[in-house]
Amino acid sequence: MTPISEAEAVVMEVLWQQAPRSADEVVAALAHRDWAEPTIKTLLNRLLTKGAIAAERDGRRYLYRPLLQRRPGWRRRARTSSAVSSKGAWRRWWRISANAASSARRTSPN
Repeated sequence: MTPISEAEAVVMEVLWQQAPRSADEVVAALAHRDWAEPTIKTLLNRLLTKGAIAAERDGRRYLYRPLLQRRPGWRRRARTSSAVSSKGAWRRWWRISANAASSARRTSPN
């Protein structure tokens, strides 16, 4: 799986806090970021494409939920690591989580 960007990670944080959420709810939760609505919807679409989140139709809207579990302290470790950059720490976390999510999907009884 392709690693996710720091901006995509911010969207993941919102979905980890509460899911499922509509795109409008994600936009409202990120209002303090001063990101435009189309930017946030683009980030949601990228996360869908990368398999980090799922979308379920709910009437005329979609509800988004994370497919990856949040690892406690991943952002703190990424920021404080002197041996690697934040991007490197994030990519390692992403690979571990993506592998776990793929394994879970393969073993799912569905």
